[in-house]
Amino acid sequence: NYYTDLRFTPTSAIRDWATTVEGAATTARKDQIWSNRFLFQGILNYKKSFNKSHNFDAIAGYSVELTEGEKSIQTASGFANDWSPIFNTASVKAIGSSIEGGTTALLSYFGRANYDYKNKYIVSTSLRRDGSSKFGANKRWGIFPAVSAAWRVSDESFLKNSQLISDVKLRASWGVTGNNRIPDNAALSLLSNQAYPLNGVSIGGFSPTTIENNDLGWEQTESTNLGLDFGLLKNRIIVSVDAYKKLTTDLLLRAPVSAVSGFSETWLNVGKVENKGIELSLITRNIVKSKFTWKTNFNISYNRNEVLQLGSDNTPIPTGFTNLTSIIQVGSPINSMMLYQHVGVFMNEGELTKYPKIPTMKVGDSRYADLNGDGIISATFDRGIMGKPMPDFTYGLTNDFTYGRFDLRVVTFAQTGGNIYSMIGRSIDRPGMGYLYNKMSIWKDRWQSEAKPGNGWVPSINASTGSFYDTRWLYSSDYLRIKNITLGYNTPKTKVFSMLRLYVSLENLKIWHKYAGGMSPEALNDPGGDYGGYPQAKVLTFGLNAGF
Repeated sequence: NYYTDLRFTPTSAIRDWATTVEGAATTARKDQIWSNRFLFQGILNYKKSFNKSHNFDAIAGYSVELTEGEKSIQTASGFANDWSPIFNTASVKAIGSSIEGGTTALLSYFGRANYDYKNKYIVSTSLRRDGSSKFGANKRWGIFPAVSAAWRVSDESFLKNSQLISDVKLRASWGVTGNNRIPDNAALSLLSNQAYPLNGVSIGGFSPTTIENNDLGWEQTESTNLGLDFGLLKNRIIVSVDAYKKLTTDLLLRAPVSAVSGFSETWLNVGKVENKGIELSLITRNIVKSKFTWKTNFNISYNRNEVLQLGSDNTPIPTGFTNLTSIIQVGSPINSMMLYQHVGVFMNEGELTKYPKIPTMKVGDSRYADLNGDGIISATFDRGIMGKPMPDFTYGLTNDFTYGRFDLRVVTFAQTGGNIYSMIGRSIDRPGMGYLYNKMSIWKDRWQSEAKPGNGWVPSINASTGSFYDTRWLYSSDYLRIKNITLGYNTPKTKVFSMLRLYVSLENLKIWHKYAGGMSPEALNDPGGDYGGYPQAKVLTFGLNAGF
């Protein structure tokens, strides 16, 4: 069997707006955006069985994906104060314009073959070769193999008649995948506007803003998985256990480069990151009476993330807000929170003299831990790993009930062991903003004077430490959520309907957490950071499913 798939998706948008800057003088900006996406796939399928025992199937194919687009920005001034988007008015003076865009392509060849003997011994292999225009001229192609095998032990003679064990299956797999999720021009040397002085006159020109990297290539993840599935008591209890290890190499990161190059950072393939963990799934049929049934599906997963290598010299890479709130460094989870550790407040002059400090600190300021013990607080040595964005454990629990023609499903989800840094909380809660704005209630217990020292944790409203990123805004991201509750009713069959089901569903009914820095610990806009993310909405749905 052979089939092809051809798709074309055009998109376009034009956005105009104007903003008042000084009195009646205005500036306006017009964005014109368009893009086209072409996708062509061809796949050949082959399937064959031999002697009713040997089953073989295979596919081979190719895929071509092409994306092209352009974004044009025009900016001008001299408009009347009327929100006018018109750029050809005589009084309008052009300020600047920019055009960005281009074409990206992904070409893929792939194949897969599966074989099983009586569904007892199963082997599968696959191979991909992908080429991406996003990468440098020397490293555009990547080869990604995979292989897996399974053995259904319960079909062997020594287990086939077991009354306790219903099913046993051993699984193993290994494979490599690639990642090309980087900007389209990451490997190129880009130019930007630059003014040059010539004979005392400023002359417009261009200068490089990025370094060309012809060796920028695919990020690769090698995965190994061992699994066991088994069922007990005619599959009243089904258990699945997986142990995995994933090693990501040639990470695609904006990494620091030598200042001799004239740049501070560029896109590079640097480092190795390891993820390893265990996943457990438990399905039980608790009650199987004819009128009332109850089924439970519980799963839990543990993951440990660690950076193993960063380039040839393991130079840490700062990340997060303005590269000051998190870091990628060897021995720690990726994007770990790199912060000052807030330990209290300088309550009086005696404490200001006694404890390590930054020379400009004063009474009423936040007090930070001296992590290296040198008696001085510094950004180089006293910002440490204080948290990580990824949780240690995630949990899921689904309960399904039926009673007669009624059915009820309750889905809950939870996570523990991670952290979130609240940038929105910091923007409305940090000291140095004075008394002119609304404040959070914690400021009632702030340090006001040596006679009114507060609770010893909240600094002065005019503390000099408002520009520092410390653990006062670091929170646990643990939570428990009732994700979904669905109640349905199945009507008897009629001459018109073979089935008719009425249901009502409620999404995101309730969440429990201790996160006070924003709306919800799920509201992440950036790895580990909350910049004012909106919480998940509660959704009430009434539905009807009908079959004829």
